[in-house]
Amino acid sequence: EKLGTYFEKTGRVQGLATFIADAAGKGEAAHDAARAAFLSRADLTTAMVFEFPELQGTMGRVYARAADNEPASVADAIEEMYQPRGADDALPKSLPGALLSVADKADTIAGCISIGFGPSGSGDPYALRRQALGLLRILCQHQLHLDLAALMRRALEPFAAHASAKTFDDILQLLRGRFETVLKDAGVRYDIVNAVLSSGWNDVAAAFDKARQLTALAAT
Repeated sequence: EKLGTYFEKTGRVQGLATFIADAAGKGEAAHDAARAAFLSRADLTTAMVFEFPELQGTMGRVYARAADNEPASVADAIEEMYQPRGADDALPKSLPGALLSVADKADTIAGCISIGFGPSGSGDPYALRRQALGLLRILCQHQLHLDLAALMRRALEPFAAHASAKTFDDILQLLRGRFETVLKDAGVRYDIVNAVLSSGWNDVAAAFDKARQLTALAAT
């Protein structure tokens, strides 16, 4: 309720997708990502998704392509926004889909934590740990080199009225913990994980590559 309407979220995500594209030097995908963001929640108004909520995004892709003749890159990104849906789920394949998915997850994380709905202990009612894990995996997979702190500060701007002095730190703590999980899942040794996290991980794609290189060297 405190985070506004889906229309307002759509606008925030659209702006974030463009911001991420520019920050990562992927301006060629900005238009498709922004267009997909604009259309991304239109399928929530349909009877099909109302009856089968698990089809959100999937029906968005179908309607955008078949009914509105949107480009395949836009239609695919609408579905990919929800990926990964779980720890072992596939990541977005397209660049516009990756940008849109990161933008949507960053907005959700920033918004929920700003109003006090962040994870605590074993409780995570809004699945923010999963959202953070997906965001980080996408940055690494698509080699999106950007300033993660700047992204999350940008994502927090619309929630300034709700955020406290420690909100940003809470967000970074969540992301740091999930990035540690990303590295360990990739087979990186715990001592290398600690070294990489200590030396700086704001560009998570670069930090991930560094961790894998160190792991390969340690194995020789």
